[in-house]
Amino acid sequence: MQIKFTKYNGPDGMFYIKMHDENGSTLLQCTGCRTESDNITCQSDIRRAAANEASYERSSTSGGIWFFSLRSPDGRTIAISRHFQSQQDMERSISEIKSSM
Repeated sequence: MQIKFTKYNGPDGMFYIKMHDENGSTLLQCTGCRTESDNITCQSDIRRAAANEASYERSSTSGGIWFFSLRSPDGRTIAISRHFQSQQDMERSISEIKSSM
């Protein structure tokens, strides 16, 4: 899978990065940065964390929607995934992300 990053400014004045798959679907989004230079650092942090299994925190809602968070080495949440209809779909996406890093 080929991963693509896009940057954008949110309506809250924060800077964001989204990671997309080759079809353009959003895989995950950073939690937001105050400056554009922080946004560049965040993209590097996401790349490093995405390659490390220990950085993934898997969760689900009471309604059965699955998602994961990427955590920095110091435990901060740096990005949150889109929602998945099954744990298997989420795990497949995580595997594809890790193999692309």
